[in-house]
Amino acid sequence: MNARSFANFALPQARVTSLVEPQIQPQSRVQIQAMGVSVVVGDKTLLHPTSCNFKAGEVTVILGPNGAGKSTLMSLLTGERQPHAGCVLWQARELPSWPTAELARQRAFVAQETQVAFDFTVRDVVELGRYPHRKHPGAQEAGISLLAMQSTHVAELADRTLNTLSGGEKARVHLARALAQIWESTQQQPNRWLLLDEPTAALDLQHQHRMLRLARRWATEQGIGVVAVLHDLNLALRYADQAVLLAGGHLLKQGATQDVLTIERIGEVWGVAAHPVLRHGLLQYVFEPHSS
Repeated sequence: MNARSFANFALPQARVTSLVEPQIQPQSRVQIQAMGVSVVVGDKTLLHPTSCNFKAGEVTVILGPNGAGKSTLMSLLTGERQPHAGCVLWQARELPSWPTAELARQRAFVAQETQVAFDFTVRDVVELGRYPHRKHPGAQEAGISLLAMQSTHVAELADRTLNTLSGGEKARVHLARALAQIWESTQQQPNRWLLLDEPTAALDLQHQHRMLRLARRWATEQGIGVVAVLHDLNLALRYADQAVLLAGGHLLKQGATQDVLTIERIGEVWGVAAHPVLRHGLLQYVFEPHSS
């Protein structure tokens, strides 16, 4: 993957409820909309017609068991994949109509896995996040990469070669690169988005919470729109405003995370018993297999 392409992107069957096609919402409320999108590969439908909204200033998680269509939906939101039917709107405009360079100044994507073919150092990778802004550097340009590395606790690794790091360290470096990419808003690009596909998969418990706490703070304090594919339901309950729940390629529910992740729905979709625990005013669950 070369510097240009890296920076430009960088970013059991359940019962199906009836779907209502959403109307285009005011731009001030919704910046990303999936409108009846579906994905078919050969004779297999990876995602049945799905409509959902994503708002700036909120953390929205995409949830579901393995094979639910989570990463497929994310690939449509990033533009990596084109839908078989329907469309994705970015600020009320179809996603393919946006120039790639302009999108790269507004949004950053962290994939599940990103291979780097060359011996880039951590600093090199994070600085790639500033590539889309090279013609119009930001007010803090000289210090943005360092600030981004500090925010994900990888500054001490700056001179290490990326491919010598652990999986968790690499994940934190790629998050730093994404944050550097959207570090500042401008009058031309006031809306910023962070798209994360299973960002906590390689992280230990401490860094899972650090990453999502950081995303939560960026959403709350800076109005960043965050969309993340997650598997951990308790992390979703703790950090996400909204949840999109998929199963078997169908959209089951979108809404406030606590309303989506009910005991009954968890049992139906994941096949486990969920026991609620209220800790410091936050709902969490203890899970166990259903008794036979």
